[in-house]
Amino acid sequence: MKKREKSPCQVEFSEEIVELVNDGFQQQRHTYQLQNRGPGSVRVRAAIGADSDPVFVLLSGSEEKYVAPGLKLSVVLQYSPKGDDEACHHRGSLEVFVNSSLSLTIPSSAVPRSPRLHLSEEVVDVGCLVTENQIHTTSFSLSNLGTREGTFFIDTSPLPGWISLQPTTGHLLPLQSTRIQMEILCKEEIEFSYALRISTSAPPTAVDTAASNTGGEGEEAARSLLLTVCGRLESRALRVLDPLSLSSLPSLSFPPTYYDTTTSRQVVLFNESPVSTDYLCLLDKRARGSEVGGAEGVAMALTEGGPGQRRWREQGSTPPHESIISVLPSQGTLLPYEKRILELTFAPRFLSSDSGWSNFQATPTRRDYTLYLRFLAVDTNRESTTSGGDFEVAVCATALPLDIQLEPSPPLQFGATPTMSPTTQHVKVHNQSDTLPLYFTTHRVPHYTCHPPSGHIPPSHTLSLSLTFTPKQLGPLNARLLIDLLTSNSRSGKEGGVVKTLVVDLRGEGVSPGHVHMSTGSQSSRAFPCSVLLMDVL
Repeated sequence: MKKREKSPCQVEFSEEIVELVNDGFQQQRHTYQLQNRGPGSVRVRAAIGADSDPVFVLLSGSEEKYVAPGLKLSVVLQYSPKGDDEACHHRGSLEVFVNSSLSLTIPSSAVPRSPRLHLSEEVVDVGCLVTENQIHTTSFSLSNLGTREGTFFIDTSPLPGWISLQPTTGHLLPLQSTRIQMEILCKEEIEFSYALRISTSAPPTAVDTAASNTGGEGEEAARSLLLTVCGRLESRALRVLDPLSLSSLPSLSFPPTYYDTTTSRQVVLFNESPVSTDYLCLLDKRARGSEVGGAEGVAMALTEGGPGQRRWREQGSTPPHESIISVLPSQGTLLPYEKRILELTFAPRFLSSDSGWSNFQATPTRRDYTLYLRFLAVDTNRESTTSGGDFEVAVCATALPLDIQLEPSPPLQFGATPTMSPTTQHVKVHNQSDTLPLYFTTHRVPHYTCHPPSGHIPPSHTLSLSLTFTPKQLGPLNARLLIDLLTSNSRSGKEGGVVKTLVVDLRGEGVSPGHVHMSTGSQSSRAFPCSVLLMDVL
């Protein structure tokens, strides 16, 4: 407490002002302690100030007494309201005389009993809420710290219809509190701030009119509080962004992809909301144009056989769309304003028929897909999805078959070839696709070499392969040359990168040098030594 000191007597008083409250017991007393801090003894007495109201009476300390250095003098002031005076403010003062001279003037005040409101928080900030037509509930405490009961009133006229308070009026006893509940209907995006006035009134008394004439309006204003309600409503939203530009990505196109291969693209899923959001990615089967070209994923081809012969190739099928387009991770939880990278994979497949001969299976055809991926914001509390936060991405993709033609067609006949004497034939490989290149690599075969052993064939181009037969032993040396076809993302030839393997049958025979090989058409005959053949002619 701040201390007041007067020189030269140095009599101190430890309080600036004494406020007495009418608590209904008619009389109140307050004791002052006056201490002599000077070096010598002084005469000290107290008296009520001349401008004081008559409700203040001095019970002790009016008689002058000697106070030695360091000792204290007790002065007792009594507040005694009478009748209607208990509803009025009273002011007075206590004068302290030291050695017959006025040394201190201590103000005093008496206030009537009244309710006094107190809020647990003057600003109720609900923060950022999500607009999903849900009701957000919060509350705050309103207390009466006064010495008299009273009724409170909350002026809700500034509030819109989607904010409500309950209760808006009530009765509070001294030192009693109540909870005020506020409900906010989160319906539309808005940032709001509203000021509400909370006032109180005490039960009427016989002197309410007189009190109003003597400053009651100011007292009423002093008994009111101001409450601020603020916050922000935002919608829950998921967005799919381009990983490079971070711009919105309404559609995604995969490059043309061969059957039984995969192509991947990355996207960024953005939680554009102030709360954590559970998401789920689904393929929208109800969207029109989920597949363009073909009837229900079934491919079938008809070939003509010999005279009077018709052969149907066994039909194959493509898997359901759910296995063609995949998203990883397809579900999860995003923190507020979190960005997460997702991997989208297009993996077209062609399933051969379980019946029929393997050589009579249908060849897949080109297929164009237009699918729709929906990223749903899931409310786990309501066990449902919230359509307001959905984001749809159109996915376009094309599946292409491997269209390769060899000229001449296998098998390749090298005939009888002297050992260590190379014989070369050329095979043209045509890439019939006008969209995608092909990469290939060949397997090593004894006695046969292929040049180039690996390479790539651009779309609609032809590459000539040189196959050289160099027998290193005598006898038939038939073999099978395996040509692995690869895509651009697996040209290294690692496991899993082979799209298809072509089998080329090679026919050749190693003979001794100096022997003659006689053949008629494609049928090989015996080989004779040249010397024996000349003797028969002579």
